[in-house]
Amino acid sequence: MLFVVVEQIINGLLVGAYYVLLALGLSLIFSLGGVVNMAHGAFYALGAYFAYEVQRWTGFFGAMVIAPVGVALLGVLIETLFIQRFYQEDPALSLLFTLWTGHDGRAEHPVDLGGNRLALLHP
Repeated sequence: MLFVVVEQIINGLLVGAYYVLLALGLSLIFSLGGVVNMAHGAFYALGAYFAYEVQRWTGFFGAMVIAPVGVALLGVLIETLFIQRFYQEDPALSLLFTLWTGHDGRAEHPVDLGGNRLALLHP
């Protein structure tokens, strides 16, 4: 019984640490850029899909180099074309835009790829 209680305390501390890291990251991004960006998950998923497609032609290590660069370039493009307009505006506008971007990323890409789990080939 004591083991279960200790395990639950440790699990609670770990979940609390995750929440603290999430809050610190969002706070840091907002304080430095003045923009609330909620599209991180969509870019992460897009990078995974991009890595899957690229590894077909370049292999595992080529995908691990090319996919982050491709997603970073897409992020710079979206930052330049859209998000910079929100720097002097109400933060709620940037929040709405990045929530929409994140939702669009989650809603459309799995349908394009069939919705099945995809795996990278191991090196």
